[in-house]
Amino acid sequence: MRHYEQGTRRGRSRWWIAVIAAAVAVAGSIAVILVFGPPEKPAPDRRSGGGCETSADCPEHAVCAARGCLILLPSEFETMWEEDVRAQLDPAVPWKPPSFFGEKLLPADVCPAPSGTVAAPDENHLQTMVKTTVFDFGGDEPSVHRQLRTRGTMWFESVRFWLPAGFGEALDPGAICVSAGIVAASGGRGKWRGRELPYVDVSLPQAIPVGGEARAAVTVTLGQLPADAEGGRALTIGLDPVFDGAVERTVAALPLGTDMSAIEGSPPTRQRLLTGYVVYVWEHGEAPGEATLRFRLPERRGRKLDIREVNP
Repeated sequence: MRHYEQGTRRGRSRWWIAVIAAAVAVAGSIAVILVFGPPEKPAPDRRSGGGCETSADCPEHAVCAARGCLILLPSEFETMWEEDVRAQLDPAVPWKPPSFFGEKLLPADVCPAPSGTVAAPDENHLQTMVKTTVFDFGGDEPSVHRQLRTRGTMWFESVRFWLPAGFGEALDPGAICVSAGIVAASGGRGKWRGRELPYVDVSLPQAIPVGGEARAAVTVTLGQLPADAEGGRALTIGLDPVFDGAVERTVAALPLGTDMSAIEGSPPTRQRLLTGYVVYVWEHGEAPGEATLRFRLPERRGRKLDIREVNP
């Protein structure tokens, strides 16, 4: 009997010890939750979910525009962008881009460019006053639009457009468009500043006298940039230096709905919202630079870029 009572007392002791240990464990778990909070929910996978719903779904310094996250420059206000994007997506609201007094760009809408023999320009006697390059990622295929304002130290009747590095290796004459008045255009390859690059030569409608200026533009269709498994692409922009008072600008035009993940390297000078597009503008300086944009294009690109809205 004594042995039975001792065994019973030992069993009860073990039972109370187990109860106390369980209570301590529960209390410890509650303390951990109170101190550190509940486990965080994983961030929603916007890529598989079809884009963002609001700017809260986007990384810091980005705004949700037509279901794509667009990186905002520090000078821009998120609420203004949200209101403007919402307004232009509403067919009942007559939305226009805010006025901006920049360089007017000529549409290169003569397609394909008239073919013919073009006298090679003597670039030793030509000075580029203003050069503008626009990378347009709307439509079925991306394109590069380049405009020149050129002055000569002797009479000249043609101008050469050097195309950006990495594009146009197999330049199709049928993929070249020019601004109104161009008599003929032809493509080729050559060396510019030590690099092998494609170019387009155009014949002007009339010879330009010494000290006179010519303005012309070309647009060339490009092959689509390669995409990774999630549809991400990367555009690297070379910011060549400028000298002797010349002005050069490079623009990246991305359709609304584009999902951007990064702008690396030289930051853009400014950013503007256009009809169906956002543009980032770089002003070239005396030192060379480089910028890389990483983005995923929307499945539907919407309307074509109106080059006359860009005004970089």
